Amino acid sequence: MASDQQFCLRWNNHQSTLVSVFDNLLESQTLVDCTLAADGQYLKAHKVVLSACSPYLEAILCQNLDKHPILILKDVKFAELKAMLDYMYRGEVNISQEQLSTFLKAAESLQIKGLTDSGGGGGGGSDRDLLKRQELRKPLNQPVPHIPQPRPVVPHPGLLEPRRSLPHFPPHIADMQPQSPRHAREGSTSP
Repeated sequence: MASDQQFCLRWNNHQSTLVSVFDNLLESQTLVDCTLAADGQYLKAHKVVLSACSPYLEAILCQNLDKHPILILKDVKFAELKAMLDYMYRGEVNISQEQLSTFLKAAESLQIKGLTDSGGGGGGGSDRDLLKRQELRKPLNQPVPHIPQPRPVVPHPGLLEPRRSLPHFPPHIADMQPQSPRHAREGSTSP
């Protein structure tokens, strides 16, 4: 008779191992399957990481049937793109005070989780709340950067330039089912 007892096996450093593996994959560009481009420069990445960190990128990548799509990001600077990838792969990034506002706007436009209120940081508060708390701990003689108020994120259709577009068929053509050879010959004058 089999025992109903089950054992929970736990990998104690699972999260830190994954962060290390993601970091190595990004640096070595091993198993990359998509490319992000901005300002005429590009970075290779992994669709699964981008999809896990951004519902906006997930929707685009799920609709794209290419094995290695190239996403050209308009209105995003290359330095912001690189910083966002570092954040997605490593879980943190250092941004200068001068670049913070534009970085957060770019992250909001791509709906990067943890950097936007709508992105779903997965914790009790957003990273923006954490950033505000950290800013409150600064000495009073240092200026506090302006953090824009949260606003709803709506996917911006002009943010991405698709590498190539798929043909759009009128509904009557797209819904047509192929006929069997017997039905295709009916009404035909050929033997």
